[in-house]
Amino acid sequence: MGLLPGDLEKVSKDMSVKECYVRIYTWHKKYGKKKIKEKQLQEAHAKRYSKLLDDLPTPQKATESDMNFVFGEVIYGLMEWSYHEEDAFGIKIAAYATFARAQMRKSEEKRIHPMNNVDPNALPEKMLVEDVSLTDLLQLAEVVFADVEVTEQIGGRVLLFSFCLERNSHILEAKQGDFTFYNASALGLKYLIRPNSLVDHIRRGTVRVSEAIAEPLSKEGDS
Repeated sequence: MGLLPGDLEKVSKDMSVKECYVRIYTWHKKYGKKKIKEKQLQEAHAKRYSKLLDDLPTPQKATESDMNFVFGEVIYGLMEWSYHEEDAFGIKIAAYATFARAQMRKSEEKRIHPMNNVDPNALPEKMLVEDVSLTDLLQLAEVVFADVEVTEQIGGRVLLFSFCLERNSHILEAKQGDFTFYNASALGLKYLIRPNSLVDHIRRGTVRVSEAIAEPLSKEGDS
């Protein structure tokens, strides 16, 4: 079961990602090994957790990637058993992890920018984003591929995102990790509309279509 209404609100809006990590790190170092005995976790789980606890980087040495990894372990990994445990401040361990990840996502979104996908001469471009869910990726794809049309068929934005999912299949299997977005050129794809063609002018708004008539093409042999 996830956080209850009001749990997340107990975390001060002024708390930094580092401060959230300190709270989680401090609680687990102080109570972790004692608590797992009380909770009677499976031996294999307890051993893996104990090793993780021993290897946790100190707040002074922890990188952003280290902290993000630990937040993930609290939410859905080896430290998930502490999800609803409260620290001395009456705040749940998972509330710190969830709040910190939200802060990291906001920072990530500020860094995300539209890639150049429609220029056939665009340079290949890659963009790395840290440990995100599929829902997050869909939202980021809206920004990264903003210059590409949304189509109902397998094409346009859907095609580019599908290629990126395929390239990052190992991330989807592990359900965590760093995801790389690629623009069309990096994927070896070329934009098919030629510059200065009629379709290109219509797209750019330099010509206006007042009427369009569609007729089936006649086949050879038709009378």
